[in-house]
Amino acid sequence: MSEYQIIFRGDIVVGQALADVKARASRMFKVEPTQVDKLFNGAAVVLKRGLTQDQAKQYKDTLKQAGMLVDVKAVKVEQEQPSAPEFKLAPTGARIGPKARVDAPDIPTDHIQVTEQEGYLLTDEERAQPEVAPVEPGAWSLADIGADLLAASEKMAEVEALPAPDFGLAEVGVRLSEPKKVVEAAINTDHLQLD
Repeated sequence: MSEYQIIFRGDIVVGQALADVKARASRMFKVEPTQVDKLFNGAAVVLKRGLTQDQAKQYKDTLKQAGMLVDVKAVKVEQEQPSAPEFKLAPTGARIGPKARVDAPDIPTDHIQVTEQEGYLLTDEERAQPEVAPVEPGAWSLADIGADLLAASEKMAEVEALPAPDFGLAEVGVRLSEPKKVVEAAINTDHLQLD
C-alpha cells in the first residue's frame, strides 16, 4: 500500500514574487514569517505525509495557487499482518449480550464560533499583516512630463531599414521546387537477432 508525501524545496511559480509567496505561506500555515523563511532555503522539507493520492493532488494544487511548487512522493507502507484474535470461552451463566449503554461525554463548545459561508474564515486579528518594506528614495527625482527617460548611452543605435523584396504569388498547381531524390541506404541487418 502506498501513502503520499508533499515535499517542498523552496521553488516558486514563475512570475510570482518571493515575498508574496512567503506571505501567503505564512497565512496558510498560520506561522510567523521567520518560520516560513526556513522553508525557502532550498532543502527538501516534508510538509505533509500519510496522504491518499487524491489528497496529495489537492494539496499540490492548493499550494501551487499560493505560488509554491511541490513534489508528491509515493512511499510504500508495510502493512502489518493482523494476528489472529484469541478467543476464550465465557464462564457458564455469564451474560454475552451487548454492553450497557454509555452516555456521551459533555464537551463544552462555548469557544467555537460559526461564521457566514461567504467571506474570510479568519478574523482580522488572526490574519497576518504583510510587512511594508521601507523605501529610501535617496537622490531620486521626477522627470518632466513627456521627457525622454533614457540617457543617450542607454538608447539603441538606429537601424537602417532594408528594402522589402518584391514578392509575387505562384499560379495554383505550379510546382515550386524539384522533388528530392530518395536514396535507399544499404544497411546490413544480418548480425541482429531477436530474443
